Amino acid sequence: MFGLLKTGIALTSGVGVAIAAIFGIFAPALIGIFSPDAEVVAAGITILRAVMFSLPFLGGTQLSTVTVQAMGKPVYALLLSISRQGILYIPLLLLLNTLGGFQGFIYAQAITDLLMLFVASVVLFFILKKDNANNEQIPLMYDGKMSTANYPKG
Repeated sequence: MFGLLKTGIALTSGVGVAIAAIFGIFAPALIGIFSPDAEVVAAGITILRAVMFSLPFLGGTQLSTVTVQAMGKPVYALLLSISRQGILYIPLLLLLNTLGGFQGFIYAQAITDLLMLFVASVVLFFILKKDNANNEQIPLMYDGKMSTANYPKG
């Protein structure tokens, strides 16, 4: 299970880095598609480049959240689902907007996503360790057939 999660997080983070690189390199052209106004393009470039910092973290966060959901842990899944936008993002948005104006506003999502990767990883690690200590089995599906497997030790 740990190996699958590590591979999934590495893969989704790699895709996030690749998309972030595309956004970073082609930001002026991408924003220019939607508006010819130089002021709008300049603001859009700044926002897109702020968003690109979130992309490497989103995959790991989402993978952790759906893994917790798939493991049948509804309370933890709900906690992770509402944490990103409600518990972390809104307060950070208000705080950073007050402290940093427009720059704080646009970087609130990137900071939230970084914090959520940490929170989701800790929650998932806690659940896996707890279930492993209880010797619970996890449902796995291969080729449409259900089976179970014990969590790996260590």
